Amino acid sequence: MTATTEDLFDNPTRPPDPDEGVKRDRYGRYLLPHPESGRELSWTRATTFAKTISDTYTLNLWGRRMSVKGLTMREDLYALAAATSLDDRDTLNKICEDAAEHAGAKSAAALGTALHGFTESHDRGLPVSVPAKWRPDLAAYVKGLDDAGIEVVPGMIERIVIVKKYAVAGTFDRIYRITKRCVVELPGMKPFTLEPGTLVMGDLKTGRDLSYGWGEIAVQLWLYANADAIWNRETGEYEPMPEIDKRAAIVVHLPVGQHQATLFDINLTVAAEAAELCERVRAWRKTKGLATPRLITHAEPASVDDAEPVSVETEDPAGYGARLDTARTLDDLSAIWREANKAYAWTPALEARGMARRAQILADTAGE
Repeated sequence: MTATTEDLFDNPTRPPDPDEGVKRDRYGRYLLPHPESGRELSWTRATTFAKTISDTYTLNLWGRRMSVKGLTMREDLYALAAATSLDDRDTLNKICEDAAEHAGAKSAAALGTALHGFTESHDRGLPVSVPAKWRPDLAAYVKGLDDAGIEVVPGMIERIVIVKKYAVAGTFDRIYRITKRCVVELPGMKPFTLEPGTLVMGDLKTGRDLSYGWGEIAVQLWLYANADAIWNRETGEYEPMPEIDKRAAIVVHLPVGQHQATLFDINLTVAAEAAELCERVRAWRKTKGLATPRLITHAEPASVDDAEPVSVETEDPAGYGARLDTARTLDDLSAIWREANKAYAWTPALEARGMARRAQILADTAGE
């Protein structure tokens, strides 16, 4: 089939796939050697690590809405869902996925991926054929970097890096070089200057709304900026990381179809604290012994003579029993019961004393 000029993926020279030739385990983690021991390890994905403390509530709600909307648009999925048992989780999960996709959940992601490809080909100096509808987006991206005095470092696009401290590996988008002296102002920090020649970690985001994802984005960029080495998939060896500024990173927000690029400075100092928190949470999740089954033994009961006397104060430290014994009305008894029950202190012994006192009060009332 011959591609037309309006084919979204009409790209005669595609950028190289950073994962090509790189092994992954069954969970999708990179299988890379440790730089010191040479032993092959499964490295936690940077995206997975950064999601540890992410608030996914809004994203989950969006996914539910897309699935429900998709079901109203696909009678076959609706019927299949009605015929599927609740115990068949795999089938129901697939129905939800298909319904959300039909409602358009994946189309935006596909467009974002395409726009990523266009910008990457441009940054690599490769020929790229962009359909007319998305050419203004690419133009906005190029102009945004140029106006800010930022250029892409050749050879530092879509590269795999490792962070030994957390056993994390991931693929960064770009390393940018500052070409115009600029002052960066970040909350909680004194303004500082990025001089020409300074290298900063960069990321390109094409989603419509980033307001709920800044925490995750910041942690990922901190990981990349503090990486120990770059993996060269062609040589099968590590390369040293260039000297990256550890205070700030840059995110280029290029929402699909809006023809506008907005640059954001990311506070990596604060992101470092979040990365430590991610590590502590992940370590806590591995805690063992949080719950232990109770072992019930049926020993012979001790004789009455051997039992130690238990004081009333120990059994009833709040004195509910004494108050029951002196209650004058049924309303008094009810008030004592509500108070003890609210305090989780009502016991079978108190129940017996209360019923005894109730009977006494009723007898006294009948004799009057």
